[in-house]
Amino acid sequence: MYIPRHFAGDDEKLAQSIVRDNAFAVLMTMGDAPGAMPDISHLPMLWLAGGDGPGRIIGHVAKANPHSQRFDGTATSMAVFSGPHAYISPNYYTNPALVPTWNYAAVHLHGRIRAITDDVGAIAILDTLVGAFENDTTGNWSTARLPDGHLERQIKGIVAFEMPVDRIETKVKMSQNRSAEDIAGAISALSASAYQDDQKTAQMMQALNGK
Repeated sequence: MYIPRHFAGDDEKLAQSIVRDNAFAVLMTMGDAPGAMPDISHLPMLWLAGGDGPGRIIGHVAKANPHSQRFDGTATSMAVFSGPHAYISPNYYTNPALVPTWNYAAVHLHGRIRAITDDVGAIAILDTLVGAFENDTTGNWSTARLPDGHLERQIKGIVAFEMPVDRIETKVKMSQNRSAEDIAGAISALSASAYQDDQKTAQMMQALNGK
């Protein structure tokens, strides 16, 4: 990922928060041979801390998905998470010489993905995923509510996986290279927007720029 120095993020906690708040992401596994197309899947994933390094990514795909055949622990993979983003109009700025741009945050997590082949491990990953997304609003559903034997049958149709994270890339482009007046103008305009992405971008700009 191209990351100019103004927008380079080295705060692992910030990267974790972007991933946590934007769990539906893109998993890409590079092709085996030069010129081969990568396998790409869109799915929810969690970044779990623990171990000697920066943790691991967990998730699952359908067993019928050819991507699952690459989960052998050797193929280079990358999970791409997109954070808050918004169009920035020149009308937001005080400087008349600026042009339109787009503010956004992104995290790339690199590693080698491997399948979880035992039922106990696969169920643990499912329970962790469900626990992360269920809440009082959704009714706090859990796999324990399934009829006896149903969960064991269901997991035969999926492949659970984990990917120890070897490298983190974080890009946070939130007008850090602009004047305080221009930043304040963009934050004001985005905060007043009816769009949630605009509002979240304004909140991140405030946090990063101390406004």
